[in-house]
Amino acid sequence: IETYPFLEDHSIDDVPYLPGVMALEIFAQCSRLLAPDSFVSGFKDVMFGLPVKLIRSEQKVRVIAKIKDNEVHCIMESDLTNSEGEVFGQPKQHHKGIVRLSKTYESSKKSLIGLPDSGEISNSSNFIYSRFFHGPRFQSHAGIITGISIDGDIGADGKILQRNQLPTKEQFKLESENIEITLESYPMLIESSFQNAGMVTMEQTNMQALPVGISSSTLLRQPERNANLLVRTLCREISEGISIHDAIIVEDSVGKPIVMIIEGIQLKALAPLEESMRFDLER
Repeated sequence: IETYPFLEDHSIDDVPYLPGVMALEIFAQCSRLLAPDSFVSGFKDVMFGLPVKLIRSEQKVRVIAKIKDNEVHCIMESDLTNSEGEVFGQPKQHHKGIVRLSKTYESSKKSLIGLPDSGEISNSSNFIYSRFFHGPRFQSHAGIITGISIDGDIGADGKILQRNQLPTKEQFKLESENIEITLESYPMLIESSFQNAGMVTMEQTNMQALPVGISSSTLLRQPERNANLLVRTLCREISEGISIHDAIIVEDSVGKPIVMIIEGIQLKALAPLEESMRFDLER
């Protein structure tokens, strides 16, 4: 936690969990080591498995990254150890996914769900975070603007924050020492999409849900540092406790240039939402 204070703000019952989006960032950085002349243009076939819990003061994980053409296949695993620190059995597999590398932005990719609306926030960030377990270093969702409905699919538009716009900006120890940390995959934008989709899942099912996978994501441009960003998510399906969403993130400026598209966000319902926390979004 001392090195990665964001862990303190991503805890359940005081047990820090490595956020799925930070596991993706680890995959992204491993990929850049293998292909330093390329940039991370997105992910595909992401599966979040066993969570990495920080039960002790330190938890060691291992990433196996194998590059083939413009893709890097990554697996995160850890060893089982006894009380004396001896390794036994097969490693535990936590997360896996494929990192997509490129030398140019895929500017031709279009959204299948339209562009999010600008406007005043109707459900504040406090409304959202009273229903999640995140602290200020992960308070990347600035609030819901409006609920939406497109061809029978239900979703929501919202405002989101970049890392430098968070209530507490220092996610890493080095940042508190005025050393700038640049991340490869824009994890907080992905996190905001998870949260926006999670609010729709809560509304429709009265269940809390956590991400278990992504079909694909594409980074179309780097957002301006002080840009105001909007997100739209649309729920495509809810079946057997799994909801599937598509997402788009744009800059709130003329033309609303697209920053990122995420397809096939999979959320798994885990626990009922308390009666006092249930809600309906205006559409």
